[in-house]
This record gives sequence, C-alpha cells and structure tokens, in this order.
Amino acid sequence: MESFFVTLGYGFLALLGAAILVALLEHLRNAQRAGRAPAPLLAPRAAHVDIDLAALDIATAMPGDAAQRQTAVDKALAHMVRPGPLAADGQSTWIETRPMVGLTAETEPR
Repeated sequence: MESFFVTLGYGFLALLGAAILVALLEHLRNAQRAGRAPAPLLAPRAAHVDIDLAALDIATAMPGDAAQRQTAVDKALAHMVRPGPLAADGQSTWIETRPMVGLTAETEPR
C-alpha cells in the first residue's frame, strides 16, 4: 500500500513539473512575441445594418412569383389567427381543438 502512495506522489510531481514547464515555455514565447512589431490593425467591420424591411416594396424586391407566394403566406397566417366558427353550444366546431378528456359518445358531433 505504501508503494501505491509513493507512485501517486511521483505522478503528482511529474504532472506539476510538466505544468510548470509548459507555463515557462508559454511565458518565453509571449516575451519573444512582444519584441516583434505588432500586426497592423484592420478596419472594424460593421456588425449589423439596420434596414426597415416594411418600407421596401415587396413586389419589386422579390424576383419571379415570390411576391405572390409571400402574399399567400401572409393571408394564410392571418386566417390561422382567427378563431374557428362556433357551434350552437358555444364550443368550436373543430373536434380536434376541443378537450378530449372524459368525452362520451353523446358529446361528439355526428
């Protein structure tokens, strides 16, 4: 058991020595780089551009039938937001949107 602790201690010392050696090499490399002339700074690039897309004319900005497709998508999204028609009992006529827990045969529309 004592030899295990000795081996563990040697392993710890070896790792510590390797870490010190790597840190020393990095320190020497950074000191060497500091002596060189710095690289020329590049002009900063624009991170983002703010454009009001709503102000653009969609018909002229989109090639081909893209404007018609965009109009169709906008109409479909507007239609999906509207609630469905209501039945006489005040619930939606769409069975898939009604709660399905505890329903009996009499409550489902025929």
